[in-house]
Amino acid sequence: MLRDKRIVGGINLDGSFFSTVMNKGLDRPFLIFGHENKTQATDDSWAETWSHLRSWKLELGLAKSQHYTFSDLPALLNVLHAPQEILDAASGRVGTLDGLRALDIVQTYVVAFLDLVLRHKNPKILHQTVAEFPEVSIVDK
Repeated sequence: MLRDKRIVGGINLDGSFFSTVMNKGLDRPFLIFGHENKTQATDDSWAETWSHLRSWKLELGLAKSQHYTFSDLPALLNVLHAPQEILDAASGRVGTLDGLRALDIVQTYVVAFLDLVLRHKNPKILHQTVAEFPEVSIVDK
């Protein structure tokens, strides 16, 4: 996104930032979606990059989640009917949020962001918390 102006917006799903984007920043819309307790306050790369984002920006948090909640793994554990002892053992990596629920939440917010940047719509869920997704909090705008 830093090098290619054709990219009209970006999303970071729970990853740390690195390289020159941290201090050069970006001039197009950007969404940061973090697991429970991963915010600008707990990841220095998020704080540094946030201060250099010069367009629409939003930081969200997802309750009962961990880093791999933002992958296919939690949904696969659900679909495969993983036994509770497997779910308990994996909770430090995938969180305790139901995998299919997590997939629905992440997909919904990614689609809303794409509606914003590609269709120039203004989805309500990108501006305020909504009852349908109580697990999601707006951390910063």
